[in-house]
Amino acid sequence: MRLTPAIFALLVYGCGPESPGATAPTSEGASATTSTSAASSTSGPTTGSSTAATESTGDAPTTGGSMNFVPSPDLPAPCDPWQDTCPEGQKCKPEALIIGPWGDARCVPVAEPATPVGGACEAAEWDPIDTCERGAVCHGFLGEDEEGRRCHEICGGSPQAPTCSDACAICFANGAVAGVCLFPCDPRAPTCPTGQGCQIAAELPRFACTPHGGQSLAGEPCESSGFCSEGTACVAAALVPGCADDLCCTPVCDLGSPDTCGAALPGTSCAPWPVSSPEFDDACLPAGLGLCSAL
Repeated sequence: MRLTPAIFALLVYGCGPESPGATAPTSEGASATTSTSAASSTSGPTTGSSTAATESTGDAPTTGGSMNFVPSPDLPAPCDPWQDTCPEGQKCKPEALIIGPWGDARCVPVAEPATPVGGACEAAEWDPIDTCERGAVCHGFLGEDEEGRRCHEICGGSPQAPTCSDACAICFANGAVAGVCLFPCDPRAPTCPTGQGCQIAAELPRFACTPHGGQSLAGEPCESSGFCSEGTACVAAALVPGCADDLCCTPVCDLGSPDTCGAALPGTSCAPWPVSSPEFDDACLPAGLGLCSAL
């Protein structure tokens, strides 16, 4: 699934205990709806042979012209990924619908040895099992490229108040059944999985690896964070010389290195990151990271 440029603005920001919840849009940019898979039951008219089998085994006779099947105790038990209460040696594994959000979740055995968060994995999101450790799932934004799949921490808390062990991480909730914590990154030297880029939410600030779809270059208008090309942030027009809209993209810079902003965007210099929101958390700003701002 390729994320539209606007998706980063709709992700669940700041996976700390106080963060607001949200659902991420589908590949068309609309908000994904919760989708759960109901367990199906099988029933049908009895026949002479089935009646005979019932009598020979001593099972309870059928009633109402149908046979009632009791689920096998060996089937994986359903669970809640937001609050994993599976037995020791198992984990709550969400499964994704092939073209939609997370669908269901069940307790499955943890692989031995298990792949830690951040490690490469091969299972698609809709596979019933994977090799990731407990509390993690193999995730690649529903893509077919196995090279880009990594074990991601599953969000805790609830769909309304998601949490990640890293308070600066972002919870990507693909439907309300489950979410994954995106990898934080430094836009000066991103180390994101194949096919992903370091996108910037300048006002918080947050920096996360997502499939990058932004096309707007430095100095060009943007609607939200996801519209800017990698290495640039969507900020207020007052910071960007010649900006023809309310928001425009501007490059990031390193406060401890020679100023390259004038070459990247004429009329700017490397300045400390601006505080533009009450939600701004300077603990989530990489050390020395600045923003090319109007002189």
